[in-house]
Amino acid sequence: MKKKASLRRTYYGAFFLLTVLPLLVAACVGLGYFYRMQLSDARETIELQQKSVSDTLRQEVQQASLQLSHFLLSPEGDALSLVQQLPQSAGERYEIQSALDDTFGYYRLTGRRLAALHLYLKDGTAYELYTALAVPRQNVEEMDWYRQALQQPERVVVGAAAPDTLIHATNRPGKVLLTAAISMGDEGGALEEACLYFETEAEALMQGYDTQNPATRMFLLLDGQVLAGDEAYRDAAVAFWNDPNGAYDGMDWCITTPVASTGLCVLTLVDNQRLLAGVYQAGALLLVVFAVIFALYLAFSILFLKRILDPLNSLYDGMKRLQAGDFSHRLAPDGHRELMECYNDTGVRMQTLTEENRRREEEKYQEELKALQSEINPHFLLNTINTIRFMADIAKFDSIRDMADNLMSILDCVLRNRSRRYTLADEVRLLDAYIQIMEVRYGNSFAVNKEFTPDSLSCRLPKLLLQPLVENAIFHGLDGREDGVIQLTGRVEEGVLHICVRDNGAGMTDQQARACLAGPKKETGHSIGLWNVQRRLKLQYGEQYGLAVESGLEQGTCVRVTLPAQMDEKEEGHAASDDCGR
Repeated sequence: MKKKASLRRTYYGAFFLLTVLPLLVAACVGLGYFYRMQLSDARETIELQQKSVSDTLRQEVQQASLQLSHFLLSPEGDALSLVQQLPQSAGERYEIQSALDDTFGYYRLTGRRLAALHLYLKDGTAYELYTALAVPRQNVEEMDWYRQALQQPERVVVGAAAPDTLIHATNRPGKVLLTAAISMGDEGGALEEACLYFETEAEALMQGYDTQNPATRMFLLLDGQVLAGDEAYRDAAVAFWNDPNGAYDGMDWCITTPVASTGLCVLTLVDNQRLLAGVYQAGALLLVVFAVIFALYLAFSILFLKRILDPLNSLYDGMKRLQAGDFSHRLAPDGHRELMECYNDTGVRMQTLTEENRRREEEKYQEELKALQSEINPHFLLNTINTIRFMADIAKFDSIRDMADNLMSILDCVLRNRSRRYTLADEVRLLDAYIQIMEVRYGNSFAVNKEFTPDSLSCRLPKLLLQPLVENAIFHGLDGREDGVIQLTGRVEEGVLHICVRDNGAGMTDQQARACLAGPKKETGHSIGLWNVQRRLKLQYGEQYGLAVESGLEQGTCVRVTLPAQMDEKEEGHAASDDCGR
């Protein structure tokens, strides 16, 4: 049952990873792209709408400013000279006002939205030259734009007339009444300030855009105060003006477009829920489609697993037994007959091949071990013969005898029966003979110190294990130095024999140290001594044992040997046998 559940999980997991997950990723990527496109298109549309409104406002403000500035700042100065004659008698005042109306009509551009032109004199009186409304002067003087115009003479200041300042007015399509005010300062004479009141078509444009797109609400603001827009979202407009990164009253983000050289600004609030309703509907539809597909897949999977995959469960059990090494297991030829017979044939062949491979590996191991065991570097034997010949030339017969005796000890150890027990003590005696030969050859230019614990001397090890290491230290490490020292140590710790061969020679780099164990290479000049010992240890004891080389330039070299501490119970604690004795 567990295997069947595992197979079912594998089947479902594969379907999810190969079908469901790619479809979900593709759907999410598509929805994300659609979402970004919707937002991008909406922002572009809103920016175009706001540009249309802001351009209308800019043109209207520019037109009103030109009308007012041309009226008062004309080179002829007709308007200002007429204003200086106010107030007069009623009849004369009527004639002067008519003349001012004519003058303003001359300078007035096309202004379908013009509502009134009021002149405010320094004596507290006001004259309505072109009017469709009445505004008390005391209310006007409280306005920010009125005071700003007084502080900035000969500069048009744009503002808005609050609805509660009007006494009466004609039927206007909107609620916004903008103002353009200018003060002449001392040059104005009796005139304190002139103000032009005009309506704006931007308000109607904003209402039309709000009707077209229920997800947006457009507002007109002046210095942070809302002039026009949906009353239900007025507070939200002010909040977004103060903090554009917030979210208020169901609105998620905003776009602002200021009108240049004025305090006016067009602000649009956006409701993502309404704006992206199409994206959400598409996502819901995709979820429904995925749910239906997954339900159909589950129904199909149950039938498929029951009628087709159940026989594979038996095959899975058999494969697990094959994996565990039981090649004798056989399956009954039920269900998928050809498949079961193929499995049984595979088991028979694997069992035969395994036995044959085991036999071949054992033979290969024995042959390689024998080959490596017998692969002794002949250079030192040739060098020894040359040394003996040299000594014969100088006729020192005692030394020749001793050297020949030492050489015979080494050859006897190499050529003796492999079945005999060989211990570290035998290897040390062989080393003593070899070292005496090398001392004669090098004129006692080096010293050898040995520190072996008694239990280490009783440990078995392959023949000629340390001789290549000492030879390497003499030839390559000390290299003829007068003060050369070779330190040999051995100890047993936790069932492992540790042997160290250390010299105080020239040393080598890390790369050279690694190359010593990489095998013989003609181009690098490395000998086979260390590699031979390493291969013998790996083959005989396993990969966890072998050699480790530690060295540094002018810091000497240390070769560490690790192998299992194998002792003969009868000889443990005693000196090793003298099979390699003289």
